[in-house]
Amino acid sequence: MPNCVDYNCSELSDHEQNACNELVLGGSDAVGLLACDHNITDFENETQLQTAIDNGKLHILKGVKVGLPAGSPISVGPYTAGEVSTTVNYERTATLIDPNYNETNIAFYDIAFNNKKFGGALIRLRDSAKLIYVNAAITIDGSPIVPDDTNDAIRFEGTMKWRSKEMGNLYNDSTGLFD
Repeated sequence: MPNCVDYNCSELSDHEQNACNELVLGGSDAVGLLACDHNITDFENETQLQTAIDNGKLHILKGVKVGLPAGSPISVGPYTAGEVSTTVNYERTATLIDPNYNETNIAFYDIAFNNKKFGGALIRLRDSAKLIYVNAAITIDGSPIVPDDTNDAIRFEGTMKWRSKEMGNLYNDSTGLFD
């Protein structure tokens, strides 16, 4: 039996199996970008979300494609012989593809892709009626993609980037604001 010292003093919560082997499907067709000073406290509350939209604190991009690949661990050490390195954080990303290429969106992405900071993101899972809330400061790198032939569409492609140990909380999407 290995003897070890656990420096993460957090207690594990219970593990819960989904009912009837339900799978939560991926595939996001909408994302909400939150302003750094948003004051949303309940991400299932339509009134709070609509107020944030009205006040320019939440911008919802519809008809897009968003994916969340695995995070990249940031490690230190080991500082004890015979041990492995310790993961202290994660570099996380999300891919964003937006085929809505037009003059208004060119102006939007000229700002969004140039070191604009966002105070989080709400990523809507299309077929699961769920939102993933990323609670972190986010930046987006990207550009338009103009294919060299007529058999592909012009689109915006970006990579949302943040650093967080947390992978994002799951909320119900019952507001209709992302439709």
